[in-house]
Amino acid sequence: MTQRQLVFKLRSAGPDGKENSYDDFDVAQFFVLLSQETGAGPVEPTPTRAPVAQDRGTGTIAGRVLDASGATVPRTRVILRDVTGREFETAADDDGVFEFLGVPPGDYSLDAQSPGFRPYSLKGVPVQASRVTTVEIQLEVGAVAETIDVRAEVPLLMTSSAQVSVAVEAAPLSTPRVREYSPETLLW
Repeated sequence: MTQRQLVFKLRSAGPDGKENSYDDFDVAQFFVLLSQETGAGPVEPTPTRAPVAQDRGTGTIAGRVLDASGATVPRTRVILRDVTGREFETAADDDGVFEFLGVPPGDYSLDAQSPGFRPYSLKGVPVQASRVTTVEIQLEVGAVAETIDVRAEVPLLMTSSAQVSVAVEAAPLSTPRVREYSPETLLW
């Protein structure tokens, strides 16, 4: 798939008010898909959303989820974790676009999961107040997993020993039968 995009960046001159200096930063970034073409021919472009930082004192993480060929991966589960372990979760839309709005400033880790792809993890994603951090996630195709449940049972034969044994039934204990015509029986 071949895509032609136009990218608009809205930049701030920073606290010193001078353009192209060390403190300049991107306020927002806009992607416009001009054309898209597959092996079957051109595809009608779809509009993309522009990430915008919200609440004062918070930032935004926005991006797209792509596969190795550059095609979007829709409905990917994206998880954002801060250093304390607190989680924010979202899912990419049908165009592979995701965003986390109103994220407190700090460093985060970003994980992405989608069926048929290997899990993706990115650490050290910075979020600054009133700024948009753009992340492009590229998923790799994963192997199909198959689970086999094997259960063992006790064998009927003991194969670890070559002994022969015989089971013998014990006869019930009783007194021997007294002869009927013995002199002792006549006295009773």
